[in-house]
Amino acid sequence: MLGVAALLGAMSPCPRTQSVPAGFQVDTLLSGFGSSWLPQPLDFLFLADGRVLIANRAGELEVYAGGSVALMGTVPSVQIGGESGLLSIEADPNFSQTGYIYVYYSSSADNFKHLDRFELVGDLSNPTSTNLSLSVSSRRVVLDGLPHSTLYHNGGTTRFGPDGMLYLTLGDDGVPCDAQVPASGRGSVLRMDVGGLPDGGGLVAPAYSLLNPGSNPLSSSAGFSQLVIAYGLRQPFRMAIDSLTGNLYVGDVGASATEEVNEYVFSAGGLPLRNYGWPWLEGNAPYPGNCGGSVPTGLHGPIVTGSQVAGWHALIQGPRYRNQGGPFDFGASYEGSVFYLDYFSGWLRRLEYTGGWGIAQPVPGQPTSEDWATSLPRVTAMRQGPDGAIYWLKAPSGAGGGSLRRVRPSLLSSSSTYGVGCGSPALQLSGSVPPVIGTTGQVVLANAPTPFVFLAGGLSNTTFGSAPLPVTLAGIGMPGCFLHQSTEVSGLAMTPTGAGTAKFDWPLPNLGSLIGQRVYMQGWALAPGYNTVGVIVSNGVAWQIGNM
Repeated sequence: MLGVAALLGAMSPCPRTQSVPAGFQVDTLLSGFGSSWLPQPLDFLFLADGRVLIANRAGELEVYAGGSVALMGTVPSVQIGGESGLLSIEADPNFSQTGYIYVYYSSSADNFKHLDRFELVGDLSNPTSTNLSLSVSSRRVVLDGLPHSTLYHNGGTTRFGPDGMLYLTLGDDGVPCDAQVPASGRGSVLRMDVGGLPDGGGLVAPAYSLLNPGSNPLSSSAGFSQLVIAYGLRQPFRMAIDSLTGNLYVGDVGASATEEVNEYVFSAGGLPLRNYGWPWLEGNAPYPGNCGGSVPTGLHGPIVTGSQVAGWHALIQGPRYRNQGGPFDFGASYEGSVFYLDYFSGWLRRLEYTGGWGIAQPVPGQPTSEDWATSLPRVTAMRQGPDGAIYWLKAPSGAGGGSLRRVRPSLLSSSSTYGVGCGSPALQLSGSVPPVIGTTGQVVLANAPTPFVFLAGGLSNTTFGSAPLPVTLAGIGMPGCFLHQSTEVSGLAMTPTGAGTAKFDWPLPNLGSLIGQRVYMQGWALAPGYNTVGVIVSNGVAWQIGNM
């Protein structure tokens, strides 16, 4: 059965230096410490098949799949220094067909910030494969004239929304007053339709009109502003888009007093143009900048702020939580919560909406009344995974690389039986010792007629190839017997421990990636004379692997 474990990938548990609520724990999936992996990870994404693509600051792109990691290639001409580098990565919604990814970075070739599209080639829809390579020649420029006067306040996050549009956040580039000018390319949020871009490479940026969705608040304007849906931002390094509503949650790093989270409410009937106030406001308070004239009207304040006096210094926006139906869903009480944290202090907080946004009520074991978790410093990006867990990248400290981690609910192990065995008395399989990682689980096969028995295991009890389960084995000379599970692993012989009984010990590696996986087992035994093959099979046992 260890072959099944290999199929499920590998991961090591993170030492519990972080403080998270009762019933949750932190895992380290990938660590670059002492290796060349994750030299300086800044952003990541999940492909639809569950693989993770990671962007490092100097341009290195990596893929993590099935417990393995591989370098896909390096984005050329990435400028590093200050806050610059390869800041964001996002995959095309149709990646499995196109192989397209979008990257946002500061360029050393022309001293502008760029949004480019590249193509990955290889296994575009294999969840366990790291066979993906960056085709540098496939580069298609999407935006190439974004101002880059300084190495600071570059933004930026690029994400696809549920509307199919590509969003990008831009910092004020060290020119605060330009954040009040939508056409400046500074301090704003863009919304673009990239579906009309030609296939293949191209080094000439398209006209803004080709990227204009036609439904932006300034779509009727000429020039750059037709792409803008919000402005008045200082350093919106990380943004999240709600998969349900399409609302945007933009973390804006403050100047001298306040960190803030801004909400942009998506409206399919007509998108509003929002001004979040910088540099007239920092958070909700006036900022002593002078852009001339009077304070604009209709400014939109943040939904929450963090005081720098209280230890908030660089806000990193997390996801708006939605339960996925996965093994690590947080549960109904977390539905719609907005997570955010501080890069330096490592405090993770949660907002909930009850007629207005506010700090969520504490849950059992939470470190403080406001902090949902603590000791999560140097987080550069945070997203919710398809399994329901919240994942993040951690920048390196000192020698070695960064890491990819997640927080998830602790999961109880369980076992249950299904179907019926054959033989007289029927061959009966049952769970004996629970399947907990780092221990030895056990199943017991009773009523075995001979000393020769073995166990088969698989990852499904609903299909066997293209056939639905259970499948009758009458066609191979085993009338009254049924195949109850797929057989990715079979023929594992075990020695019976007593008359008519066999105990199957399964040493489970201490691999966090196994937690939540379901494995299905069925016993087999020689039974001369029972049928033409002389073999009978048991019922099935379903195991859910846990950490407790």
